[in-house]
Amino acid sequence: MKTKDTGIEIKTESILQSLGVVFEKQKIIREAHTIADFYIPTQHLVIYADGFYWHKSKSAEEKGVPRKDMAQDFLLTFNGYRVLRLCENKINDNPKWCKREITKALSSFNGDLS
Repeated sequence: MKTKDTGIEIKTESILQSLGVVFEKQKIIREAHTIADFYIPTQHLVIYADGFYWHKSKSAEEKGVPRKDMAQDFLLTFNGYRVLRLCENKINDNPKWCKREITKALSSFNGDLS
């Protein structure tokens, strides 16, 4: 288990706080075999802050990380979670876009947790 938040996680947390969202950090979601960077329980929303090196680089592709992320998203969705992935370049270069994406995800929830 990691002990320190990444820069993009800190920035994402700041966005969530600015929106007044109640969230859990580093939430273990056993049925999807994952640890979510952020989890908003009232919305059943999982948010990942995906770093380029770990998720999109050539090395990540060679290790099958994009496939793993897709499988993880499928398992989360299958188990009733909603997933939002924010990529490093958007978090760093366009935090307003990230804030809009989070706001859209929050407003699209219909309240059905079944």
